[in-house]
Amino acid sequence: MAKRVRELPRLRRLYGAGRWRKLKGVAVVRLGSGRVRKAELHWHEAHGIGRKEVKRKRHLDDRQAAPPKAEEAVAAKARTKTKTKPTPKTKTIDGYLAALSADRRAALEELRKIIRAAAPKAEECFSYGLPAFCQDGRPLVAFSASAGHCSLFPMNGHTVAAHKAELKGYETSKGTIRFQPADPLPAALVRKLVKARITENRRLTSP
Repeated sequence: MAKRVRELPRLRRLYGAGRWRKLKGVAVVRLGSGRVRKAELHWHEAHGIGRKEVKRKRHLDDRQAAPPKAEEAVAAKARTKTKTKPTPKTKTIDGYLAALSADRRAALEELRKIIRAAAPKAEECFSYGLPAFCQDGRPLVAFSASAGHCSLFPMNGHTVAAHKAELKGYETSKGTIRFQPADPLPAALVRKLVKARITENRRLTSP
C-alpha cells in the first residue's frame, strides 16, 4: 500500500528525482541470532531508482516468547563479528572509510582531501547518515560509496544542473554525482562545486 511521502525533498536529494512512494509489506526475515520471524517492513521506492531505506517496523508473531537474554547476547556478539555496510555508528569518517574496499577507500580519501583543501574552515560531520562537511551551520557537501560506485552530494537540488556541461560523462541525478573509483571527479571540478556551495551557504546565513 502506498502512502504520501513526507520526506520527499530528502529522498530526492540523496537518491535522485522520481515519483517516490512509501510502501509497506510483510516478509519473513532472519534475525542476527539466526531466528526467523514474520515482520512488517516499510520502505521508500521510485521507478528507475528502486527500493530504499527498508525498515523493519514490527514483528507480526509477537505472541511468541521474546528471545532470552542469552540469545540476545549471542546475537550481539555475532553482529560485532560480521562486517556490515558502514553507517554513522562508525562515529567518524575514518571509521566509515576503514570499512570500504581498498579502491573505494582510496577514491573517497582523495575526494575528502580535495574538499578539505577547498573548504579549510569546514568541519567533518555526518548529515542524513552520510560522511559530510559542514560550514556556517549548514551541510556543505557529502560523499559515500556503494557496491557499484562512489557519490558526491552537493546537498541541494540545483548545483548539479548548474554544472551539467562540466559533469558530462558522469552519471548524475538532481542531487547526486556518481563516479567510479578508477575514474574520479577532476580536482578542479570538485573545488568549483565546493566553492559554489560555500557561497550559497553564506548567502543563506547572511542577515
